[in-house]
Order: sequence, then structure tokens, then C-alpha cells
Amino acid sequence: MKKLIVLLVISLVMIVSTGCNNKEVEKNMFIEKVKSLEINEIKFETTEITYDEFKENISDLFSQEAEKDYLEKKDLEAHDDLNSLYNDFEIITEEELKKDVKRKEENTEKIELTLEISDANYEGTFEGEKRVYSKKTRAIHSADRRTVKQLFFTMYDFKKVNDDWRITQIKSSTVRLDTGIYDRETEKTRKLTAKEIEEILTFTAFTPENNNKIEYVENINIILLLQ
Repeated sequence: MKKLIVLLVISLVMIVSTGCNNKEVEKNMFIEKVKSLEINEIKFETTEITYDEFKENISDLFSQEAEKDYLEKKDLEAHDDLNSLYNDFEIITEEELKKDVKRKEENTEKIELTLEISDANYEGTFEGEKRVYSKKTRAIHSADRRTVKQLFFTMYDFKKVNDDWRITQIKSSTVRLDTGIYDRETEKTRKLTAKEIEEILTFTAFTPENNNKIEYVENINIILLLQ
């Protein structure tokens, strides 16, 4: 059984006064809903909560149609993960099992996550919708393999449903920062340069339609220790 230790630090960049207006309250609400979904996804992926608990926790975040599509996608992902688990299963001896358990105990895996969330100052796909962006940086550190670094960009469209803002659409993209590239001159694989990573992000990361830089107003730092 994996042991899970979570350290959660929330850093607010936005300044909210005690006399905030309704518009500021709305901004906070959008961020809170995105934060709730992102954190519940992490808890579900690390088996801290069950699938039923996950569904209950996110039940008030989506429009009815969007929730149906989202959960169907999650079901497919869970099915693919289960198939992968069965495909990787091998019959091993008791001695090999003890060695494997000892190796995992000695090689605690640490996952560092930084979640950044924008406000709702961006237009959605359709008229009357608002859009929120998130950027998640994930670094997986393990003693028995090299560090894996990834960036996840997600775009959330919100629409008012019965006087409540609900998520109607989610789009995501992922970039591996630790991946190598084949160099034709040296005929060897090398690491991406900072400029090459920047060029990849230019074509991959979501940006507002007016091409302005996305302003992230809240940071959440999470550390997961898995055994």
C-alpha cells in the first residue's frame, strides 16, 4: 500500500479587501472551483479518495452535460490504467517480491506540484462564457530513475446555469520538459535547451485570444511522498 504525505501551501497573489465588490467575489468563486477540481483530481490519482468520493466532491462544479462527458472520460482513463496494470503483471517468486518491496521502501518517490490559476478576465468559447486557465508543473523524483518533469496547461470555460457558474468545457495540453531531442550533427540525443522549450511552449500552451500573457493570480505548492 502506498503511503501518502501531502504538504499543501497556498500563496495568494491577488489582494482582496474586506469591502470587496461582487465582481471580486465572482473571481474568487471561479478560482475556488478550479482549485477544488484540480486538488480532487490529485487526491483521486494518488488514491487518497475513492472514485465515489471524487464524484461527490466535484458534483456541483459542472453543467449536467459537461459532467457526463468528464466522468465518461475519467472512466475510460481508469479502465486504461487497469489494463496497463494487468499487462505489467508478472508471476514472481516470494524472494523477488521481498526484494521489490525492500527496493520501494528504500526509494521513496517524491512528487512536487505547483498549480497556478488565473482569474476570469478572459472570454470563453461562446458569448456570455468566462474562461480560467491553470498551469501545473510536476516533477517526479525517484532514487532509481531520473527526474521526470512535465507541464500541464488547462483551459476552463464557465457559463451561468440557473444563476450559478458551472464548467462547460475543459481543454488540456501537456509538455515534457525532461525529454531529449536527436541532434543530427552529433548523432546523439541531448537535452532540450531553454530556447527550444520556450518555442515548444509557444505552440502548446493556451493563450488568450488577444495574445496577452496569461496572468496567474494564485499559486498552490504540493509535495507528495509515495512509498
